[in-house]
Amino acid sequence: MKKARANAEARGLVVRFFAGDNLHLEDGRGGIDEVRGYLQGKYVYVRADHSTYTADQIMEHELGHDKIAKGEVDIKSVRDKFKDIVADTDGDYEAIAEHYMEIYAGTSLTEDQVWEEMICDSLADMNIFSKSKSRAEAAEIMSTAIPAIQQAVSESKTEATKADAQVDGKASRETNNGKIKEETELYERREETRDEFTRVAYEKNCTIIERGETAFAYRTSRTSTETGRKIHRGLQELGIKGIICDFLASNRSGITTTYKCGAGTLGDLGVFILNDIEREPNEVIGHEAFHYWKNIPERNDLIDVIVDNTNFASPKFVEFVSKIEENYFVDEVEIDGDSWKQLNEEIYAYIYGNVYSGDIYNDVRPFLRNYDEVKNAVDDFLASQQNKGKASRELDLDYDENIEATKTLTNRDILVNALENVTQSQD
Repeated sequence: MKKARANAEARGLVVRFFAGDNLHLEDGRGGIDEVRGYLQGKYVYVRADHSTYTADQIMEHELGHDKIAKGEVDIKSVRDKFKDIVADTDGDYEAIAEHYMEIYAGTSLTEDQVWEEMICDSLADMNIFSKSKSRAEAAEIMSTAIPAIQQAVSESKTEATKADAQVDGKASRETNNGKIKEETELYERREETRDEFTRVAYEKNCTIIERGETAFAYRTSRTSTETGRKIHRGLQELGIKGIICDFLASNRSGITTTYKCGAGTLGDLGVFILNDIEREPNEVIGHEAFHYWKNIPERNDLIDVIVDNTNFASPKFVEFVSKIEENYFVDEVEIDGDSWKQLNEEIYAYIYGNVYSGDIYNDVRPFLRNYDEVKNAVDDFLASQQNKGKASRELDLDYDENIEATKTLTNRDILVNALENVTQSQD
């Protein structure tokens, strides 16, 4: 998928991979179209686990649409050149076109749009008839048509419009020699040695904690927004320690990450809350509590309910995940890799946080099949954790006195460390 992403970003497109099912899009006539790829403005959506076509192929198909939209490929010119090429080889131009017209009969696509699909399929080496026993003839015809269409596209490209398209937009996230990702919505990164990191942290009057290859630095704050204080109180009521700070950073493998995310769970040390946070308090409380309770067995049952009720093919869900991916990850999220696990953790945390807060912004209702069932599961899980915590909970309603309550971190469940890991360049 790296090739697919690179090719798209070179054209100024923002890539969103999805998996599990095709996208379901309204066709404008009251029906639903299922698509494995979708181009919408500067965003390109590609299914990563399609059973027949690779992500690279689906991406090339969508890039074909982008080239046509930007005038780099002219459908009429391709048709004319393709007709000439087929004639020179005694091919059946009409038969090829008719097979495609039959496939798209009954849809809202015009003749030019059907040709556009055939051109884009050819650019991606996708023979849509190859798996159909009833269309063996079409599959054979298409196998010879694909290279002919590719040749026609190559010969019909308009260099002037191609040059114009290359300056239309830029990659949304840039890298420094493919190594240092400068910034996302949640953190900033820079090269820095451990010694320099420690020196600067002490100069900032920070507390420094070292765990394995990672060092954390934070500076507590005695002032906060009303939002920050509400989050702190809400976490305490759940038996979760909260630390309000005005600076939080980590250093690992010569890279310093300074966090801007508002709040983050750092293992059993608790939840760090930046003092200028201005997010919806209950959403943050629910989100961070979900992370904090990561090793609670009952949480897996809650996730099962969320999964069962999530319409993964909903465009609203794809948009929801895209925002999370863009904020948290600067490298491509690889399926079955550590970054994929972290992405899923964040997806469930955001769903939990939104449901916990009553989904006041209507972020998750559109793609949850049964919101009430998920809400009941969230309430039941929350009640079970509150009951468990009553006996051992140490509530200190004055967060100033709780700042230095604990000084230990485990290597597990450290959100900051996880976020660092997924931003390392993957070979």
